[in-house]
Amino acid sequence: MTIEERLQQAVEQALASINLMKKSILARAFRGELGTNKASAQELLQQVLAEN
Repeated sequence: MTIEERLQQAVEQALASINLMKKSILARAFRGELGTNKASAQELLQQVLAEN
């Protein structure tokens, strides 16, 4: 197998993985299973008040 063929195979595998991840993320989003990493304003206010 030539270098070009191996590279082509690696690219195709990477693209397949990306497509699978995209489908998985979309499915989780539609089921409401994705959260955020950002704290809500209320949580931030509580943290500030607790520190003072």
